[in-house]
Amino acid sequence: MLAIAGAPACSSEQPSGAGGSAGSAGQGGGAGVGGQSASCTPSPARCDALSLERPFRVSEHSAVYAQDSLEMIVFGGSNATPKQCEFPPPEFNAETWIYDDACGKWTQALSAGPSARGRHSAAYGAGKMWLFGGRFRDKTAPGTDPYALMSDLWSFDVQTREWAQVTPSGAGPEARVNAALVWDEKRSRLWLFGGNKATSGASYSALGDLWSFDPQSGSWQMHSPSAPAPAARLFHSGIYDKNRDRFVIYGGTDKFQLSGVIEYMSDVWALDPETVTWTQLHDGVAAAPDGRFWGGLTHDTVADQYLLFGGHDDTPLGNRNDVWRFNPGDNSWAQGDLGDLVHNPPAPGEQCNFAADFTSVNASLPERRSAHSLVFSESCGHALVFGGKTDCGAVDDVWSVNGLTFAERSAATEGEVCHRWRPDPSACSNLCN
Repeated sequence: MLAIAGAPACSSEQPSGAGGSAGSAGQGGGAGVGGQSASCTPSPARCDALSLERPFRVSEHSAVYAQDSLEMIVFGGSNATPKQCEFPPPEFNAETWIYDDACGKWTQALSAGPSARGRHSAAYGAGKMWLFGGRFRDKTAPGTDPYALMSDLWSFDVQTREWAQVTPSGAGPEARVNAALVWDEKRSRLWLFGGNKATSGASYSALGDLWSFDPQSGSWQMHSPSAPAPAARLFHSGIYDKNRDRFVIYGGTDKFQLSGVIEYMSDVWALDPETVTWTQLHDGVAAAPDGRFWGGLTHDTVADQYLLFGGHDDTPLGNRNDVWRFNPGDNSWAQGDLGDLVHNPPAPGEQCNFAADFTSVNASLPERRSAHSLVFSESCGHALVFGGKTDCGAVDDVWSVNGLTFAERSAATEGEVCHRWRPDPSACSNLCN
């Protein structure tokens, strides 16, 4: 289901969150910052100095996990809230938030860094969050105006809490959004694949190029692997599997037009950085998740499996909260949870009139979503889910995932369907109110 028909989002009566605007919180950290040893168990010394402030609802952001300091670093994104089937003006921000995994608290870093943007790509390595690309358009601009696409590269030092722009020598990738970016631990370099180069918000132009960036030489290198290779795409997910030394991508879409057909993908590919060759691990046809874009994929290194949560697919649900695991040993998918299911779909011709009981809600899982972040803490043995687009706007919640068990760490203050947040579901007037 396309976002127009399947991601209705409505204004809700939920209280607004304690959103953080630039300058609302100071720098901070706690024990374990900057490569020091840290414990997943909260302690007064680590947690008491942290405030109770938190980011505003957000989607289209980027997030990484700093293993040494047990922190999730989040940058940018859009704070816009869709209403019904409309596309609201973007409200991009340039905020950097740090989630202390042990304490369950947020801190805003105030270092000047990248400009406001969304749909950028990020990876973590060598003690830094690396950020590339993205797009921006002022919320007051007409919706027909083109977006400004970016090709700049930045790094955020977790220890010093400082951003620095990286100025590569020579040519690099063209400006883009929704690309996959990973850090290659063995070679200490970044790998970038695909994305969208169109400046229009109504149609996309998928890319299938492959690049690597070496921080030591400060240069990008374009690679041209021989066939077979994944099709050009955007909105795909990417991870680096350090156990097998490979760059893995999943899903995405190769085109998008508001008046046309979307191609949803569910294939899995792996790049060998040593030989720079691609191998298809799964064709996505049988015994696989529904094709989707903007899903969350991470490597659960404890179970040594790839965890997939959510995304937007071509079923009547659209936004999903199903859970899948990919076994890299035999390249097979296994479903962990079906998630919410359609219960009362809209009548024909009323695709934007969603009843309160549109779905049967699985309260043990986070709200259905796409454009969220999913990162994994090897030290703490769990993944973290944060933010994203929902059928009722955008959310600001945090969940942990241990194996296939989800636990709510920080409740959403808005963006959930009415049956989740209203104490008496019979009082819901529609999906969100």
